Amino acid sequence: MAEVIRWRAMRRPCKVSPLHNHVTQQTPDARHLLRRSILGFTQSSQTIFNKRLPSMRLLAAVVTALTLANPLHALEGYGAIGGDYALPHAGSSDMLISVLGGVTTADAPLAFGAEAEFGLALGASSDFNTRRLRGVARYDFGTVTAFGAAGVDQFVYDNVTDTGLSLGLGGEFELQGNMALRGEFIRSFIRDGDTENTTTTRLGLVYRF
Repeated sequence: MAEVIRWRAMRRPCKVSPLHNHVTQQTPDARHLLRRSILGFTQSSQTIFNKRLPSMRLLAAVVTALTLANPLHALEGYGAIGGDYALPHAGSSDMLISVLGGVTTADAPLAFGAEAEFGLALGASSDFNTRRLRGVARYDFGTVTAFGAAGVDQFVYDNVTDTGLSLGLGGEFELQGNMALRGEFIRSFIRDGDTENTTTTRLGLVYRF
């Protein structure tokens, strides 16, 4: 009987202090969530890049290194929503709503970062949705920040995904608080698929964390 009692005592779970629960169950801040999301998008997309665009392995590696090499306090996170007008060289134009998130280094005035985005087509006559993963360079002039971007585009149809490269050029105008107005032109060069090269004009709002 004594052996049974001793065995049950050894199996009894130890109690965890309330302080330990409080520390381990803290909610990650927004910058941490953004960094995790971008890393996840990078890793999940890398398989596609390796199969379709071997030259883009370098971009995926750079994006991953950027987000891992900087501590959270040295990164600035942001989210944005925008309206896109996509105009291919041939075929019908598309209107899309794009949602994106990104991180940049907190250096001033020159900063570097990465962003991932998803574009959802509007209307029944729209042809495609979009996905992008881009590296970004920014220069802060004060009220206005200019930026350039380069990366990978995907135009997603019902059962087909066309892949290419893109270059973007734009600017942000500071509003009140952490808000900014963003305008951008994006040029997409399709490398794998039947989609024509496409020019996208974007106007959106950015919120910085």
